[in-house]
Amino acid sequence: MDVAAAPLTLTAMEPAFGVLGPLLVRDPAGDPVPMGGQKPRELLAALVLHRGQILPVDRLVDHLWGEAASAGAATTLRTYVGQVRRILDRAAVPATLESRGGGYCFDTDPTAVDAELFERQVREGQRVTATDGPAAADEVLGRALDLWRGDVLVDLGPPEFAAQAVLHLGELRLVAWETWLDAQLALGRHRAVVTRLQALVDEHPFRERFSAQLMLALYRSGRQADALAVSAATRLRLAEELGLDPSPELRDLETSMLQQDPDLDAVGAAEATQRWSTVSTAVSAAAAGPAAPGLEAHAARSLAQGHMELLEREHERARLSEAIAAAARGEGSGLAVAGDAGTGKSTLVQVACADGPRIRLLRSGCEALSTPRSLGPLRDIATEAGFTTVLGEDDVVLTQVCEDVLRALTEEPTVLVVEDLHWVDAATADVLRFVARRIGTAPLALLVTYREHEIGPRHPARQLLGDMANHERLSTLTLAPLSEDGVRRLVEGSGLDPHQVHRLAGGNPFFVTEIVKDPDRPLPRTVRDAVLARTADVTDADLEVLQLVATAPDRLDDRVLPVLDLDLSAFGRLEDTGLLTHARGGLAFRHELARQAIESTIPIGAAPRLHLRVVDALERAGVVEPAVLTHHAVAARDAERAHRYAIAAADESVRSGAHHEAAAFLQVAIDHLRSTDPAERAALLQRLSFEQYTVNTLPDAIASARATVPLWRAAGDEAGVAAAHERIAVMEYFSAHGDEAEDLADRAARIAADSGAKLAHGSALATRAFLAYHRSDLELAMACTQQAGALADEVDEEFLRSRAQLIQHFAALATDDPAAREPLAEHIEHVRLQGWDDMASTGYSQLVTLDLEHRRLSEADRVLATSLPFADERGIEICSYWQTSVRARLRHARGEWDDALADVEKVLEGTSMPVAHLWPSLVAALVSLRRTGEPDRSALGRAWELMRTIDEPLRRLPVFSALAEVMWLTGVPDDRVTGQAPQELAAVRTVRGAHWVVGELGAWLDRLGIPVERGSVPAPFALAAEGRTDEAAAWWAGNGEPYAEALVLADSGEERHRARAVRLMEDLGARAAAARVRDGMPVTPADRR
Repeated sequence: MDVAAAPLTLTAMEPAFGVLGPLLVRDPAGDPVPMGGQKPRELLAALVLHRGQILPVDRLVDHLWGEAASAGAATTLRTYVGQVRRILDRAAVPATLESRGGGYCFDTDPTAVDAELFERQVREGQRVTATDGPAAADEVLGRALDLWRGDVLVDLGPPEFAAQAVLHLGELRLVAWETWLDAQLALGRHRAVVTRLQALVDEHPFRERFSAQLMLALYRSGRQADALAVSAATRLRLAEELGLDPSPELRDLETSMLQQDPDLDAVGAAEATQRWSTVSTAVSAAAAGPAAPGLEAHAARSLAQGHMELLEREHERARLSEAIAAAARGEGSGLAVAGDAGTGKSTLVQVACADGPRIRLLRSGCEALSTPRSLGPLRDIATEAGFTTVLGEDDVVLTQVCEDVLRALTEEPTVLVVEDLHWVDAATADVLRFVARRIGTAPLALLVTYREHEIGPRHPARQLLGDMANHERLSTLTLAPLSEDGVRRLVEGSGLDPHQVHRLAGGNPFFVTEIVKDPDRPLPRTVRDAVLARTADVTDADLEVLQLVATAPDRLDDRVLPVLDLDLSAFGRLEDTGLLTHARGGLAFRHELARQAIESTIPIGAAPRLHLRVVDALERAGVVEPAVLTHHAVAARDAERAHRYAIAAADESVRSGAHHEAAAFLQVAIDHLRSTDPAERAALLQRLSFEQYTVNTLPDAIASARATVPLWRAAGDEAGVAAAHERIAVMEYFSAHGDEAEDLADRAARIAADSGAKLAHGSALATRAFLAYHRSDLELAMACTQQAGALADEVDEEFLRSRAQLIQHFAALATDDPAAREPLAEHIEHVRLQGWDDMASTGYSQLVTLDLEHRRLSEADRVLATSLPFADERGIEICSYWQTSVRARLRHARGEWDDALADVEKVLEGTSMPVAHLWPSLVAALVSLRRTGEPDRSALGRAWELMRTIDEPLRRLPVFSALAEVMWLTGVPDDRVTGQAPQELAAVRTVRGAHWVVGELGAWLDRLGIPVERGSVPAPFALAAEGRTDEAAAWWAGNGEPYAEALVLADSGEERHRARAVRLMEDLGARAAAARVRDGMPVTPADRR
C-alpha cells in the first residue's frame, strides 16, 4: 500500500499497531494482544516500521542478532515469523505477513499504524492551519499528539534498526508541538501552556522556538520579568554550550517585550507566532528526515537533554511515560523516583513529561526551609490547578483541602509533579497521601522525587512512600549510579579517563557532568570542588551576589531583586558560571548541590548580614510569606521579626490543618520571645502543648503544659492554672499514668471552683468524668458530666455542653446497653458537623473501643472505615494511633494475624502514647505463642507493666487471660495466674460493663482447672459452661472469631469437636495451639524445637 496515495481516514478508533511508545497490537475490543518474547516483538517492530516494504531475510537476521547470528538464524527467523502471524490474526484490522522475493512484507491499512497516522495528521494540521485557522489546527494536531504513549519502541530499547525512525518521528513530534502551541497562543490560552512549555524548554533547551513561545506565554500572562529571564537563560545556554548568539527572531522578540509592543498582545497572536519559520517549511524539513547519525547526532541529543544526558535510565523513563500515557487514557497511577542528590531525578521527570501526551502538567517542589511552609508546594500551583482552599485566609480542615485538591486534579487528565519530597511539610504529605489512595479513580499521574536517605521513620513522607511501595497502582523507582560504561559515554571526546572519573564521582551524573564542563582542570575531589571551580574567575563582589542567592533554599523571589540594591550587571556576568537559572518566579541555582557548595563559602559571621538583607527586601517588596520570612529572620538573628513572623506562620499552618509545622513555628516564636509578660509566654506554651499533643509527641506536650503553671501563677490567672492542670491530666492519662491523671483533674476542678472560673471548672469536671469512665466508675462519670453540663448552661458554652453529653453517652454504652449505641453515634455526627474534629475523633475512638469490648465486630469494622480516614485526614494522630490499636485487636479476634501485626508495628513504632500500646503488645505476644509455642516475652512484659500503671478493669483482665493462655499452652506454672488472677476476677465480676472480660478470664481459668465464681457472663461463655459446645462454637463462628470457636471445641470431650478445633487452628497458622489440642499436652521446649 502507498501511504501517500491511500485515502485519509481519520477515525476515533485507536490504531491497531503502535510504535509511538511501547510496541502494541490491539485486538477488536481495543485490548493489547500478548506478544511473547523479545525477538518476536523486535521482528514485528521492524516489519511495522517498514509497512509495505520487503525486508530481506539477511537484513532481518542482522536486525535481530547482528554479529551474534548463528548458522541456524534463518531457520529460527521462520519460527518467529509464525509467531508474528498468530499475533496478526488477533489484530483489530486485517493485516498480512507474506513471504516475497527472499524476504518478508507486512501490510495493513496505513491508518492502522500510529506512526503513519501521526504523519498524516501533522500534514493535515499544516493544511488546516493555512486554510481554517488555529482552532482547526488545535483539534487536528491535538489528535496527532495524543497518539504518543512514550518514546518510540521504548520497551525494546529501542533497537538499532529503529534509530532513523526514532530521530525522524521525534523531530516531527517536536514540530507538531511547536505548531500546536502556536495555535494555543493564537487562541489566547497562554496561561494554560506555560507549564508545558517550561517542560519542553527544559528538555530541548536549544530549540529556540520553544523558548520564544514560552516567553510569549509568560509575557501575556503578566509575567514580563519571567519572560525576559527565559531569554537571558537561552542566550547563556547557546553561548556556553554551542558558542552561538540567539537568532534574530529571538532578539527581536526580546526587544519588543522591552518596548511593550502592542503587537505582542493576544490579539496579535498570529503575527507574533508567524515570525518563526512557517509550519509547512518545518514539516517539510522533518519529512525529509534527519541527518545521518554519528557523533554530531549523539551530541545534539545530549544537548537536547539539558546539562545531564539521560543515560542508563531507559526502564525508568518507560515507566514514567506509561504512567503519563495512562493518565491521558483516564487511568490513575503514581511513581516515586528515589535517588541521591545528583542522580538525575529531576531530569528524568522533565524528559518524561515533555515526551508525554498533551495533558495538563502541574509542577511544584518542596523547599529546604528550616521549617517548611504548610501546603507550600500546593499553594504554588493552586491558581493554575484550580484548588483555592489553600489560598484563603479562613480556617480550613485538612479534609477540605484534600477534597478540593482531589476534585481539581480529577477534572481533566493531569500530570502532577512534586519534587524534593524529603523537604515536604506534613500537611502536603497528608494531602498527597489522600490523593494517592484514590488514584485509581482519577485520570492522574502523580510523580514525586526524593532522597531516600533523608526520609527517616518519623518523616512526614514516610506513610506516603509506604503506600507508594505497596499499593497496586503506586510504585517506587530507585535510580542507581551510572556504570563505568555510562560515564564513558558522558566523557566521550573530553580526553578524560572514564575509569578514573567513575571511581572519583561514584557514578553520580551531576558530579560527572560538572567534571566534563572543565576537562582541562585537575580532577576535583568532591562535587563542592567541581562547582567552586566554576567561580574561580568571579570577583569578590559577584561571589557575594551568588552567596546572597544561596541564602534562599528554594529561590530568591523576583519581586525582591529590584529592592536589593544589587549591581544588576552582575547577573549578566554570573550567567557565565552556568550555576543560576530562573525557576518558578525567582532566581535559583540549577542544582541544590551547587547552592550548598556556594553557601559553604559564606564566611563565619557573614550569613546573618546576608539574611538580613533578604528580610528587608522581602518586606519592602511586600512579599507575604511568613515561613520564608521566619527562615531568614532566624538566620539573621533578628529576634523581634523571627518571633512575629513565626506566630504568623503558625497561624497559617493551623488554618490549613498543618499541626507539625504549627508546633515547629510556635517553638521558634517562644525561643525568640523577648517580652517579660508571663501570660504572653504561657499562652504561647499552651498553644504549643496543644499542637504537640495533636501530633502525638506526648512527652514534649506535657513538658510545655507544665511550664505554663508557674507562668499563669505569676500572672495571677487561676483559670489558666486550672486549665493547665486539666490539660496535663489528659496527657498523663494517655501516658498510662492513670492515678496521676485523676489527681491532676481533681486539683484542676478545685482550683477553678475556688477562683470562680466556671468554664474552667466545668472543663475539669468533664475531664474527670472521662477518666472515671475509663476506670469503669460509671456512677462518678455520670455525676461529673451532670455538674459539667450545668456549668456549661450557666456560662452558655455549647462546646463544654457537647463534651459533657458525649462522655455521658460513653458511660451509658459502657454498660453494654444496646439502646445507648445509636444516641452516641448521633451525637458524634452532631459534634462533627459543628467542626469540633478533635471531639468527634475522640467519640469515634471510644465508640469503636466499646463495640469491640462487647464483641460487636461488624459494627466496629464499620466505625473504623469512617473514623480512621477522618483522623488521618485531619492530622489527629493521637486518635489515629488509638484506633489503629483497636483495629489490631479486631483483626486479631478475626484471625487476620498478619494484618494485625502490621497494625501492631505501626502503633508501637509510631506513637509516644503508652496507653495505646497495651493491646498491640498482647496481640504480638499471643500471635507468637499460638504459632510457635513461645510468646513474645518482651511484648508480654510490656503489657504487664502497662496494665499495672493504667489500672483499669477492662485492661487488667485481658492481660491475666493472656498469661493464662501462656500457661495452658506451655505448661509452665505462673503464680500470677494461679494466685492473683482469681482475686482479680472476683474483684471485677460485679463491675458494670466488665462481663465480657470476666467471661474470657473465667474460661481460661476453667481450662487450667482453677475454680472461680464468675457470676453472669455473656451468651457464648454461658453456653460453653453448660456444655452446649455446638451452640457456643456456632456463636463464635457467626461473630467471625475462629480462634475463640476453636477453643470452645477443644474444651469438649468429643473427638469430632477436637478434630474441628485442630483444623481451625491449623488454618489460622496456630501450629503450636493445634499441637496442644491434638496431643492433649502442653507444648514443651523440645516440641518447639
